[in-house]
Amino acid sequence: MKHGGFGQFKSEQEAGEYTITLIHELGEKWSNFLADWMKVGMKSAIGMVPRIDVMQNSVITKFTAS
Repeated sequence: MKHGGFGQFKSEQEAGEYTITLIHELGEKWSNFLADWMKVGMKSAIGMVPRIDVMQNSVITKFTAS
């Protein structure tokens, strides 16, 4: 799914584990920015800091619903 014109995302859920993958073509600096944005946004919105893997053109965010 396209999002905001900069890339795509997909979300998955299995047994209470959620995964959000952001895919783009803007390089590792943009991935680091998106990772920080996800951490701050999720902590602010739902009070948790997710596990995040950063790659050159993607960010994988995982968290468990409580």
